[in-house]
Amino acid sequence: MWQAFRSGRLHHAWLITGPRGIGKATLAFRFARFLLAIGKHEDEERASLLPDENPARTLAVAPEHPTFKRIASGGHADLITVNRRVNEKTGRVRAEIVVEDVRTVANLLAHTPAEDGWRVVVIDAAEDMTRSSANAILKALEEPPPQSVFLLVS
Repeated sequence: MWQAFRSGRLHHAWLITGPRGIGKATLAFRFARFLLAIGKHEDEERASLLPDENPARTLAVAPEHPTFKRIASGGHADLITVNRRVNEKTGRVRAEIVVEDVRTVANLLAHTPAEDGWRVVVIDAAEDMTRSSANAILKALEEPPPQSVFLLVS
């Protein structure tokens, strides 16, 4: 992803796959932090925002960085995470990602980026979406707005 970003050819959607427990969601959030923290800055400023170790080839963002903290607390305006939510009627986590959970993505993408120039959608886990929720997100995947990236964990 780093090389794609540097070359100016960043794809609008990334499918992150592999066995359960290997860190796919961790990687997705590392991508998200990178884009939201340093995605719109110039090269010199971008290098100063990265940790000291090999700043030219890493997606790492220092934990002290304000964007890192906002993402960790769930308070970044340009990041939305879609996952299985609690069913308000039963009080249990749903077995699937339902269409109501996905509709928040359209809301985010309908507006210009609020903070850092990019909008990032993390769907964890894509295989948990119902047919209706997958169809609801399909249009955004087919015709993404500028400066938007989808990270689908599967």
